[in-house]
Amino acid sequence: GAGVKALDKNAKIVKLDGTVVTDCDSPVAVDIHGLDNVTRRNDFTQNRDDWIDIGKATVTSDMTLDDLGVPYVVTDMTVRVGNLRINEGAVLQFREGADFLIDGSLTAIGSEDKPVLLTGTLQEPGHWKGLLVRGKANFKHIGIYYGGLSRSDSSEASLLVDGGEVDVDNVVIVESASYAIKIASISSKLEINGMVLLSNNKNTIHLPFSQLKQLKGDIEFDNNVNSTITITNPSIASINADIDIYDLGVSYLLIDSIILTGASLTVHAGVELFLGNAVELKFNLSSKFRAIGTINSPIVFTHDSRIRGAWNGVTLLGNSSGRMEYATLEFAGNGQTSTSATVNMDCNTNVSFYLEHSTIQDSAGWGISVSGNEMCDLTVGENVVFARNGRGDISVP
Repeated sequence: GAGVKALDKNAKIVKLDGTVVTDCDSPVAVDIHGLDNVTRRNDFTQNRDDWIDIGKATVTSDMTLDDLGVPYVVTDMTVRVGNLRINEGAVLQFREGADFLIDGSLTAIGSEDKPVLLTGTLQEPGHWKGLLVRGKANFKHIGIYYGGLSRSDSSEASLLVDGGEVDVDNVVIVESASYAIKIASISSKLEINGMVLLSNNKNTIHLPFSQLKQLKGDIEFDNNVNSTITITNPSIASINADIDIYDLGVSYLLIDSIILTGASLTVHAGVELFLGNAVELKFNLSSKFRAIGTINSPIVFTHDSRIRGAWNGVTLLGNSSGRMEYATLEFAGNGQTSTSATVNMDCNTNVSFYLEHSTIQDSAGWGISVSGNEMCDLTVGENVVFARNGRGDISVP
């Protein structure tokens, strides 16, 4: 058994300082709130397992976990209320299947030389579930390893933010069995203030379309099985906030259609965006679509099947406008009507579309279809290529 055991909720260790605990199964097994008087001046080595066992830990008031020279081992952990602070050098090892739920707040602040480590008791992807943040969390110089085991509701990620707020700065997420980071709801917030490294994970990032603006920090991707960033828009929700998509060195996959109303979508140079089956990008009520690449960093909208009509295309209506430079739209034009096209312009209101140094190719329908009244402004500039479009290049009334 444990050399010192105080697992009862109300039990406290009055003082453990300068003590040698050896030749036990583990040196200490204690309720998380009983650690206040355990110092780093103890010798907890040469046991079967040199760790402090805090079992199923529930935080109900402000408290701190310091580096006591050996890891903490956790069966499950919940920060119900208050703030749990984890200081530099502390290591938490989570048993198989363990979860870390934050309904209160978590502050894990390591240093460059002594990061905070959250890991599994075994070094295998999906050994534990990871962190689920429904409250607030602040991470700096922290590593999250071997999480991503699926929960009962099928949510899975080493760092899952579901209605909570998370600030990250110098965070490493490694060997997740699922996603490294998942933003589960539009009310969630992820603020990237410093480097984030995602390495050797099965998948990297999963988030709602409306949260894309949060992906603008310093994110590095290294040797992941699938580095593609997955974007969703459940229930095809209407988006009325400006959205930017930045080139982070990996591709994006949008699996749901979007409808922008009175907002803008700006796709920046170098972005490769894969569209899901039958996905449509629709712009309404004075919305703006901007895809401005460069000759060295063009933009591509495509489908992984490389089949004509695999996705629907771009629709402009309701006084909306679009502009493409150094961009390619391909494998769209899904639809059974005679006006189906990669770019559909509904001219019953003022709609404009300008393109230059761009390509529209492999549409199942038209390249561009102009329909309705004569209230459209289509400008085809220099170096525009139309290729292999099923019905033709441009259809006008």
